Amino acid sequence: MAKRTRFSPEVRERAVRLVQEHRADYETQWGAITSIASKIECAAGTLRQWLRRSERDRGSRPGATTAAPPAEKRTQITSAFKQEKVEEVTNVNFNLSIGTAVPAGVRYHPLPSRIVEIYPEWRGYDFILVRGKYFVLRPHSHEIVYIIEG
Repeated sequence: MAKRTRFSPEVRERAVRLVQEHRADYETQWGAITSIASKIECAAGTLRQWLRRSERDRGSRPGATTAAPPAEKRTQITSAFKQEKVEEVTNVNFNLSIGTAVPAGVRYHPLPSRIVEIYPEWRGYDFILVRGKYFVLRPHSHEIVYIIEG
């Protein structure tokens, strides 16, 4: 049985946004978190987890992203990638796993607009093609956040 969540994604996003917008009103970030958590009747630790996840997904905190597309969009994204004609990276001397930063010498490609239309959370992201797999890279850090079989 799937875990049932009490808070919709919209409520989570709004709570995170409120913490970010009102951080300056409090001495510490924790003060902002506890205040806003009490207003939406949520545990402060839960709101802190949402905030950290959001920071990782935006690239402002290190760690693997949770911005994985839902199953129904993965098929569309894979099809859109297959339509792209890009040069495959052949000289790979780095780890190809989520969380690895791809070296600066590797040629990245911006995600095609069709993929951003399907999954807007990846706006501004890059990708590389290695051994028939597409590696989605976080902006600026070029950390691998998602791997798609080609």
